[in-house]
Amino acid sequence: LVPCCGEPLEIIRTTLKAVRRITYNPLEVYVLDDGASEAVATLAQSLGFHYLSRAQEGLPRTDSKSGNLNFGMSRSRGELILVLDADQVAAPEILNRLAGFFSHPQVGYVQSKQAFFLPETDPFYNQDKVFYETIQLSNDQANAVISCGSGVVYRRQALEEIGGFASWNLLEDFTSSYELASRDWRGVYYPHA
Repeated sequence: LVPCCGEPLEIIRTTLKAVRRITYNPLEVYVLDDGASEAVATLAQSLGFHYLSRAQEGLPRTDSKSGNLNFGMSRSRGELILVLDADQVAAPEILNRLAGFFSHPQVGYVQSKQAFFLPETDPFYNQDKVFYETIQLSNDQANAVISCGSGVVYRRQALEEIGGFASWNLLEDFTSSYELASRDWRGVYYPHA
């Protein structure tokens, strides 16, 4: 699932071209466009992806990203759900690396390390090395891995058990991981981008 809502077309294009290079098979891609952009629809369809838009279906854009993800989840299929933000350039082997963890029946989600294209000085500390290189590793040992909302794979059964992506606040990723852990689903942290 690739949710988007008004991001520049070039950013979405870069993401979707990277998604097309994902080597996992079978793979179905759903572009969830809350911006209802004809250009995004054309791009998604030209790459062989499913294009879905709540606005084009006459549905309200409630609950922001989580509402969009729940919409996409209700119209997609597959045991595993990879979520990539519109600006997330995934490595081709992302699913090959993360899907194996789901051979353990209690694994509900696997979060990969995120890496960002930033100025060398990183003035706002967006790389957040403490979080990705220390805190998440510790969380992994305590079954407290935090979903970061992108570069994360969920087991559909686990999401269905909690009623889908948490929508009562803007932190659908963190809240969903908390809800899953509270129901004995395990979160795994994969410490590589």
